[in-house]
Amino acid sequence: MLQHRRLTKLPFKFGRVNGNFFIFSNLLTSLEGCPREVTESFNCGFNQITSLEGAPRIVGNNFRCYYNLNLTKLKGFPRKVGGDVHIYNCGVDIDTDYIRARCDIGGELITMDLAEN
Repeated sequence: MLQHRRLTKLPFKFGRVNGNFFIFSNLLTSLEGCPREVTESFNCGFNQITSLEGAPRIVGNNFRCYYNLNLTKLKGFPRKVGGDVHIYNCGVDIDTDYIRARCDIGGELITMDLAEN
């Protein structure tokens, strides 16, 4: 896996990943090079990404994008997520209408820090 590696960019360009694709806790500013499809879960939390451009179009299970304080736009959001979407504590206001119109979500759309409830 590629998490906790202090990566500033992905070392390879991925196509389709059979399984999970975890790139959380790095120094990424872009999702360039991410796979177009992930059959299980995708996690890009705790990075410095500014946009979701380059995110997978299809995620078979959960999509996680949280604590990306430099995120300024949701453009590039996946088209299909088979499980839950976790997107919170980011620099952009989370527009749930935009997300639901763009993405077929099989589970829950979680847009707030549950610890604050």
